[in-house]
Amino acid sequence: MKEQLQNIQSQVEKIKADFSKLILEMPDNPNITRLSNSPNCYIISSSELFKSYVEKDEEGKTKKIHSSNWWSPFYHDFKSQYKFLSDLINKTKSESIINVLEKIIETGQYQERVYSYGPTHNCKFHPEVIAQLKTML
Repeated sequence: MKEQLQNIQSQVEKIKADFSKLILEMPDNPNITRLSNSPNCYIISSSELFKSYVEKDEEGKTKKIHSSNWWSPFYHDFKSQYKFLSDLINKTKSESIINVLEKIIETGQYQERVYSYGPTHNCKFHPEVIAQLKTML
């Protein structure tokens, strides 16, 4: 019985790793140009900083309008967001992963308390990253 449980646990860990890898392979933000000698640096047009994104429901009706007036470098760096999601999946208990990802899709952000007594760390995700995540689930 112990061997069977260990086998199940290793299968679950493999699924988490595979899912994490798929997230890291999602496409980068097409509206940025990465600097070749500094992959964590990029150039973005100022007009992209003010762009709005319209989310439609299944019937094609406007469901939500996302204002991109968010100047955080993290918000426009899809690769950083994918890395964050991948790390989050790896550190989250297997039984909670779907709930955590669905909450991110619903709210467009992830909040965690860095210290039990301190403020929350809020990560706001770009609507295109959320759309990519939706297609994976």
